[in-house]
Amino acid sequence: MTQIRVRSVMLLAAVAAAFIAAPAALSAEWKPTRPINLIVPWAAGGSTDQITRITATQLEPLLGQTIVIINQAGASGSLGTRSALDAARDGYTWTSGAAQDLGAYETLGLLKTRIADWNLFLNVANIQVLSVNASSPYNTAQELIEAMKLKPGQISVATAGVTSGGHNAMEAIAKATGVKYRHVTYDGGNPAVVATVAGETEVTTQLAVEQADMIRGKRLRPLATVSDTSSFPKACPMKWCKPSKKPGRKISSRTTS
Repeated sequence: MTQIRVRSVMLLAAVAAAFIAAPAALSAEWKPTRPINLIVPWAAGGSTDQITRITATQLEPLLGQTIVIINQAGASGSLGTRSALDAARDGYTWTSGAAQDLGAYETLGLLKTRIADWNLFLNVANIQVLSVNASSPYNTAQELIEAMKLKPGQISVATAGVTSGGHNAMEAIAKATGVKYRHVTYDGGNPAVVATVAGETEVTTQLAVEQADMIRGKRLRPLATVSDTSSFPKACPMKWCKPSKKPGRKISSRTTS
């Protein structure tokens, strides 16, 4: 039995390293005296954007200040992250995204930064869902995987870009099953989901919160959740979708979008 386990972890409010060195700003008594800018480095409507906005509404009463959400998508989240990194180190510019991205950007040549440059405040877990357009001929994850094997590199998969939750999920599936696919990237999870609904791409592996409305509206057909359990009645947990005679294998990945 092949087991695929991908955990999506969102980082909310990462503040540049110089801010870490400011004791007053980090103390429990610290209160901002003006609005805080929170840069979401992905498009509006995606998982990171949705959860960030919900969390911001909970933080505002505690901080006594407005949190201004700024969407700045592009380059797999590195453009908005760069804006936060280059901002004044006074604690009034935050960003949200995946903690793992802070380690991947430099490796990919997108942004020279490491996780040590940031102060991490909050983690939120989410799961990815393997879905196809409602008119797709694939009714199960096994059918899709078999089609990918018959047509290597031809079936298109929409994600929010390299290192996104959807991309990491599809890479985990590809590694476990040996399939090849055509990766189509968008500036956020929501545009990737919409692309699959519109028929621009055949598959998406973005986060559950980004697909939920389209699944409920029967615009997407969920085939599997990339996790141990499924929240969708017609989608099986990925570990149950591909029987194998090989010893069990676990694939772990930490990401978001």
